Amino acid sequence: MSGLEHAIGPMGWGDGTLTEAEMLRIENETYERAAADMPVAYRSRPTNNDILPGIRRRWVEAMNRKGMADNSMCLNTLEEITVGRKFNWLPQDIGSCVASNTFRVWVQRAIAQIAARGDAEEYLGRAEFGVDSIAPYAPQSYGMARKRANMRGSDGLYCEPMAESLMKDGVLDCGTPKLLEILKSQNADGERMLPEPIGKPSLYRAFGNWQYIEELRQFCDHRLLASVKIESVDQHLEASKQMKTAFMCSMIAIRKVGDHPDGFPIHARDPNNRWAHNMGWSGHFYDRSGKLFFILNNTSWGGRAMYNIPAEELEKWYKAKLPTVMTLEEIDLPDSPPLIVIE
Repeated sequence: MSGLEHAIGPMGWGDGTLTEAEMLRIENETYERAAADMPVAYRSRPTNNDILPGIRRRWVEAMNRKGMADNSMCLNTLEEITVGRKFNWLPQDIGSCVASNTFRVWVQRAIAQIAARGDAEEYLGRAEFGVDSIAPYAPQSYGMARKRANMRGSDGLYCEPMAESLMKDGVLDCGTPKLLEILKSQNADGERMLPEPIGKPSLYRAFGNWQYIEELRQFCDHRLLASVKIESVDQHLEASKQMKTAFMCSMIAIRKVGDHPDGFPIHARDPNNRWAHNMGWSGHFYDRSGKLFFILNNTSWGGRAMYNIPAEELEKWYKAKLPTVMTLEEIDLPDSPPLIVIE
């Protein structure tokens, strides 16, 4: 038994026809081609990682209440203290995990830039769902990345084309008038149909098969400025310390392996199962004894699908070259207008 508190949802790494080795080869070849084409985007850039003092204090206090040490960087907790709660996005209902899990950690990275660092930028919106959603419209990113991967037909995608699309194509604001016109024509403009049209699998698949994406491409913006391939625990930790989220494609399945004395579950790879799936990374934390855990975000399968992975477990994954992991570094979010001061 996996001990997981949620059902197993749709998967979507690849198209379901290739072996794990073949899919990793595609990921590596895509990365090498894209990195050669735009090398500056595949290098980490120096960033300001100073956290606003008031946010730092509230963040540390909230993490401490969960048994996390002061030097932790749990982005789920940052989301809770800045938004007022953790977002409860709807679970995916097709094999769109590369978009469905990536947009969730994209939002967490945006929160880190604006709320934690205080950058002079704006969110795409202030709501969870609807035209004012803080998230980009995920099917457009799914379709643009699938076009870069030359994928049509069955569900699925790879991580490397998604990284390339985020950097070269940008994302689509849920409030884009042309998008709303298309959604209205498909009876998919209800508030909870954005940022993903859950319950409308034919529409999501239409975007995945490149329909609508060229009509909407001109409205895409807010590119990811860099994405770095993570290949070790040390590199992963350094990125996480800078509040950089990441997304991962692999055949790794997860199971619960125990309970921590502080009350949270501990997870590891399930050697008896395989998930052709994308998941996100939402920071790290140290327990009171100093033991390091990384937070794996799989909430496209439901709100409880969040896993605490010990550092030594994650090290095994990297040493065995099981996942492909790309960071979400700086996002070029909308500039915040300057304050007008009247003397």
